[in-house]
Amino acid sequence: MIAITDQPISPESVVNEVKASGSGCVVTYVGLIRDHSRGKQVRSVTYEDASGKAEKRLREIADEIKRKWPVDNVAICHRVGRLNVGDINLVVAI
Repeated sequence: MIAITDQPISPESVVNEVKASGSGCVVTYVGLIRDHSRGKQVRSVTYEDASGKAEKRLREIADEIKRKWPVDNVAICHRVGRLNVGDINLVVAI
């Protein structure tokens, strides 16, 4: 599952995409919007995918992971739009 969405991301739903009966674990990364960057306060961040290339790039990354390591599944979900501090912007599950 590779997805770009403007809706809140549920880490559990991304994990469920990679669960398999033969897998012994799922490794996850959950990215959050933090309240500072480079010494400055952050209130919100806006991500755009005007070119439509983000999904293709995420798919390339997932394919590279599968080529390099013996993993069963890769799921990556990235959120676009205006996100506030504490919002989830990225979930990766392997």
